[in-house]
Amino acid sequence: MKILLLQGPLGSFFQTLGNQLLQQQHQVYKIDFNGGDQSWPIDGHNQAFIGQRHEWSSYLKHHLSLWSIDAVICFGDCRFYHKQAASICQQLNVTFWVLEEGYIRPDFITLEPQGVNAFSPLFTKIRQICEQSIPLAESCEQNNIAIGPTFSQRAYFASRYHILRTLKAKQFSHYHNHRPWNVYQEALSWVKGGAIKLLRKGPDKQLMQSLRQTSAKLFFVPLQVSEDFQIRQHSDLSSVTDMINRVMHSFSRYAPHNSQLIFKHHPMDRGFVSYKKQINSLIEKYRLHGRVHYAYELPLPPLYPLLTGVITINSTVGLSALHHSVPTCCLGRALYNLKGLTHQSGLDSFWTDPSPVLEHLYQALHQVLRHRTQLNGSFFKHQTMTANKIIKHIQAHHPHDFLTLTQPKPAALMKLA
Repeated sequence: MKILLLQGPLGSFFQTLGNQLLQQQHQVYKIDFNGGDQSWPIDGHNQAFIGQRHEWSSYLKHHLSLWSIDAVICFGDCRFYHKQAASICQQLNVTFWVLEEGYIRPDFITLEPQGVNAFSPLFTKIRQICEQSIPLAESCEQNNIAIGPTFSQRAYFASRYHILRTLKAKQFSHYHNHRPWNVYQEALSWVKGGAIKLLRKGPDKQLMQSLRQTSAKLFFVPLQVSEDFQIRQHSDLSSVTDMINRVMHSFSRYAPHNSQLIFKHHPMDRGFVSYKKQINSLIEKYRLHGRVHYAYELPLPPLYPLLTGVITINSTVGLSALHHSVPTCCLGRALYNLKGLTHQSGLDSFWTDPSPVLEHLYQALHQVLRHRTQLNGSFFKHQTMTANKIIKHIQAHHPHDFLTLTQPKPAALMKLA
């Protein structure tokens, strides 16, 4: 096959992926959009796009034809360059594969044709597939590798990427980054994030102890990254601050007085933004003293048994909550936002009457996602292993087959509410 790589996750993963493809006799091309992308070249054909945004579409069409590309691979489908590429590939009948952080975490990455999350080809058909397809557990890997923490690798890759992007800014003067921070802000924020992680361990451990002892109903809100495309593209909310305002307003009006609200900061956003002032201001406004907490380092597995409910936009923490049978209210568009799994009657009613999770529906969804979209691996550790799994999956699955419903045996049909 002839493969084109666009932007990958920060770091050397696309270099590893490209070189593994080359070793397996594929022709590989890589387009770099800035100095950070360029700092991890592949052994194949590397080319820099230095044009303006309005030139990208014609540039890509030309090179897809020139190189006779069979498939395009990128990380994330919401960046400007990748959204354009998805549309062009659809027009030209070129396979478009999207990588993303795993729906099922930790230890997994996502790989889908056409798009992920609300752009996934599964999005409008997920319930039908759950009802008519029974992915066999044995078809999934059983001996999964535990990836472990990746903060230090992410911090190194991000720092190097943004430094080199800045050093070559003149060469790529027309590049528009999807993140608003300059190199100094990026570097400082990663250092600050590491310090916050250490400083918050003690206070959050104390908070966890108090949550174990309280008889209050506990509602948990995992905050997403402030610049998360999933908020902008796949919800009607404008930002994380908008979400916090909406949740606290609803909580103040409709939640029982014996309930508490816990916000947890996203680990990859520690040093970049803080919502402490906003939350404290809303506590004062709505007179919620002692009922709202803002944490950084709460461990989720021991927290789930204590919770009455989880409120999220479309975070993968929602899937994790469903896995632990915690009622979940989804404020955005997500693959798992289905009747029988998540609360469908709006946030205001969630505080007093959260819909329960149907276990058999969750198990069906988990198997569908695990079988069709998830690979055990990481973009920051075990890169060669992960790259080879991606290649194997792409070689084995044509996008047309992605939505084909497996014909189950009649006796094995699931009946989902």
